[in-house]
Amino acid sequence: MYSRVVGYLRPVKTVEHGKTGRIQDAEGVPVLIPMKIAGIQRVSLIDYPGRIGATIFTQGCNFRCGYCHNAELVSPDQYGPLIEEDDIFAFLRKRAGKLEAVTVTGGEPTIQDDLAGFSAL
Repeated sequence: MYSRVVGYLRPVKTVEHGKTGRIQDAEGVPVLIPMKIAGIQRVSLIDYPGRIGATIFTQGCNFRCGYCHNAELVSPDQYGPLIEEDDIFAFLRKRAGKLEAVTVTGGEPTIQDDLAGFSAL
């Protein structure tokens, strides 16, 4: 399966799924910070020409581009409910063998603490 992240690159730490070194509990153990997933396009024929893909939309962005097509993912006052990571993975497991690609976009996916771990799965 192909996958890609659409967004501006910034340095990230390689981390275990759901872990970041930034926030820790009382014992100093990194705390799980799930992806902020705002939506999913279950079928896309555009992102990978000739392949069937799905597109996952993350919530949040550190840019305010005037030409943004996903303002509801950028502006906190327009945020909707989030989708659980487990629901996304369940959907992808059900579509195994049918989907050939997954795109993670936003908003700005590279500001998500769990992007590396999420993308690895």
